[in-house]
Amino acid sequence: MHHHNLKALAELSLKEDSLEEAVELFRQALELRPDDADTHFRLGMAFYRWGEVEAAIGHFQSAIRLFPARAKFHHRLGIALRTKGLLDESLNSFERALKLDAGDTEILAHRAMTLSAAGRLREAIRGFSDAERLQPNFPDALHHRGMAYYLLGQPARAVQDYHLAVDQSPENRVAHSLLVYTMNYTPHGDLTTIFKEHERWGKLHAASNPSADLPPVVDRSPDRKLRIGYVSGDFVLGHSVSFFSESMIEAHDRREVEVYCYATHWKSGDKIKRFLMLADHWRNLCLSSDAEAAERIRQDQIDILVDLSGHTRRNRLGIFARRPAPIQVSYLGYPNTTGVPAIDYRISDAIADPKGSTDGFHTEELVRLPGCFLCYQLPRMAPPVGDLPAITQGTLTLGSFCRPSKINAEVIEIWSAILQQLPSARLLLHHWSYSIQGIEGASFRGEVCTRIVEDFEKKGVAADRVEFIGNLPYEKHLGLHNRLDLGLDPFPYNGTTLTCEALSMGVPIVTLAGQTHVSRVGLSLLSCIGLPELAAHSKDEYIRLAVELANDTSRLRRLRRGMRRRMARSPLTDKKAHARSLENAYRWMWKRYCAAPVKPPQTIGLLDVPTFTEFCPQLETPETVVFGTGRRQERISGRLCAATTALIDGRRPTKQILEILSKDWPRQKVSETLASLEKRFFRGIYG
Repeated sequence: MHHHNLKALAELSLKEDSLEEAVELFRQALELRPDDADTHFRLGMAFYRWGEVEAAIGHFQSAIRLFPARAKFHHRLGIALRTKGLLDESLNSFERALKLDAGDTEILAHRAMTLSAAGRLREAIRGFSDAERLQPNFPDALHHRGMAYYLLGQPARAVQDYHLAVDQSPENRVAHSLLVYTMNYTPHGDLTTIFKEHERWGKLHAASNPSADLPPVVDRSPDRKLRIGYVSGDFVLGHSVSFFSESMIEAHDRREVEVYCYATHWKSGDKIKRFLMLADHWRNLCLSSDAEAAERIRQDQIDILVDLSGHTRRNRLGIFARRPAPIQVSYLGYPNTTGVPAIDYRISDAIADPKGSTDGFHTEELVRLPGCFLCYQLPRMAPPVGDLPAITQGTLTLGSFCRPSKINAEVIEIWSAILQQLPSARLLLHHWSYSIQGIEGASFRGEVCTRIVEDFEKKGVAADRVEFIGNLPYEKHLGLHNRLDLGLDPFPYNGTTLTCEALSMGVPIVTLAGQTHVSRVGLSLLSCIGLPELAAHSKDEYIRLAVELANDTSRLRRLRRGMRRRMARSPLTDKKAHARSLENAYRWMWKRYCAAPVKPPQTIGLLDVPTFTEFCPQLETPETVVFGTGRRQERISGRLCAATTALIDGRRPTKQILEILSKDWPRQKVSETLASLEKRFFRGIYG
């Protein structure tokens, strides 16, 4: 066959994602014309898309040797080199590409991405800005500039760029997930605004799919064994979610549930083998489209499908939009609503999400477990808890091992106030991003560290009082806690895994409780181990608690010596009790589903929900309903009471009631009413 015909067939195969066939056809074309630079380049593209990055690099280099004056050859080589982690070589390739075509905005943006990967975040931001200036409607540049701001620890600036990227490219699901995720980090985030953005995500990317019929339920027996499916991109030991999901899956009562694990990210090696052993059934969905994955789950006849990722990296919320299971749940991996209309419930607890406080800001119905919403697996390799460093070293050390994006300006202001009242104390900050390209233990005063130090200096804290430690193997990471006397929890985004690790190593944590789940996890964890007094409810109280505890070395020593035992005896590490609570919640969901009509309601498109006047226009009600006496007396809108009654009696799901009533009343008021009034009370008045 002629060289040109082979290339044409290869291009067609490449377009249709038949990558193996494309590679073979390009190879045949090269045999006929081994000196054709373009064929080398196209074969490199096919190899890259196939995941064979080293082979791709070789063919890109061959194309450049044959025709060095083509910018796109250097451009694509730079991308492949970055994928392999060869950042200096990648930058050199982009520099050569820009010499050939200085105005190519794609090359500018990809060069900036490599700078970002190398930790040169301010240079990266300038590079993305240059690309955006040359091409004003360039959502990819905005998207990645937002990521650079996030890594630099400026989530508010990141949110601005993500907003612009989504406005320019509403179909960009990844950028939109980054937007809603990063909004959780902003210290002045408005509850309603954050909820509305999550809701908008659901409408744009996970709208109801009428063509996706619910799977047939062969056996609707309320007490039968349930098939539970967990969907996650984080079935990897060492990932923060795995410290909670591993014990949960292990402790499930196999007489009650059969566990299916659906992995949306694959990482070979020992870290994933543990989950392979724990699951009753393992499914790899990495290469499956959302539609293919949903069909696979339907074939497994899952009763309750649980998302463990939310809007974090590698999420597959598009699977849930297709409703492959009759009941769908959000749990563990994300501290807010998903905004996906087809997800029915979100699992939390009464401290992280007090009843009536955040219900109105969820598209899911909140289900609160008794005690804490999660269970922590104490590390098997944890080193012994050392004595109090303030006594053994003679220097008080405060610290936080959180990611830099949580150390915002308000956190630095409060931590600075604490350090100013403890003039001999030091602050130890540890995170992998403080290292150069992840080099073990590298003490790297890079741009992230520089930003933090500059902010502390503005508040009167000298740079030599702040120490940075970068990437460490996990056992050494745990051992580093033996240098800490007291941990400081960031806000509004509290620590979860890192708080549990610190407590397991004997380090007490002072936290600041806010109004939302993301800012109340610290309180939930501390309450679960019997130390709610370490949670402050104002910034002044946070400062006072930290200073008082730091000055009380006797109390710090007592807490340190007994903390691991305290944790081991607390509900926080009781995996069997936690699994029973979770199974009880699943059973309640299932029985509720079984009690509904045989044909369950289809996914509700939020835009199609009727208003109250459309729903029950003839309802006659008093203007106000008054109940209680004296100071306990409450007045509630009669129409709101009656509407809630009608909807509850009509067996409407809570999230649908919220959507209907919020057309006529403020969502927060609706949420409070639902939390305050019980079904029997309504029937006593109107029944």
